Amino acid sequence: MTLLDESKQRLDEALSRLESAVETQLRANREDEDAAAALLRARSDYTALKQVTETVRGRLDDTIVRLETVLEA
Repeated sequence: MTLLDESKQRLDEALSRLESAVETQLRANREDEDAAAALLRARSDYTALKQVTETVRGRLDDTIVRLETVLEA
C-alpha cells in the first residue's frame, strides 16, 4: 500500500468517525427536543389538573357546608 493510499484510508476513517459523531449529536438534540416537548405537555397537564382539583375542592366544601346546615336543623 502506498503512502497516498494509506493517507486516503486514514482520511476516510476520520470522515467516518466525524459523520458518526455528527449523527450522534443530531440524535441527542432530537431527544432533548422531545424531552422538552414532553415536559411542556406535562406542565400543561399539571395546570389543567390543578384547576380541576380546585373546582372539585370548592364544590366539596360547599356540599359539606350544606350538609352541616341540614344536619344542624
